Amino acid sequence: MPCPKQAIETKYLGPTNHRGARIVAKCDAGRKVVPWEYELDVPDNHAHAACVLAESLGWDMPTHLASTQKGYVAVYSDALSYIPLP
Repeated sequence: MPCPKQAIETKYLGPTNHRGARIVAKCDAGRKVVPWEYELDVPDNHAHAACVLAESLGWDMPTHLASTQKGYVAVYSDALSYIPLP
């Protein structure tokens, strides 16, 4: 499927008395909560959650991941969408 052109935001949710640590991945098209994978580091956990959401929506995998104040954002990019800077 072509790139959806929607960013996927991810956010860490700490453990509670009933649930372990997890990552929530969301975009306009949907939302997924993914358990924390302890063998992965922080950025890889966020990337994994974004990929799980993308896969559940039938999308290609995101190509870039960047940190934000609240978590991370995964975005799509292709050579045809680049806008050259002056």
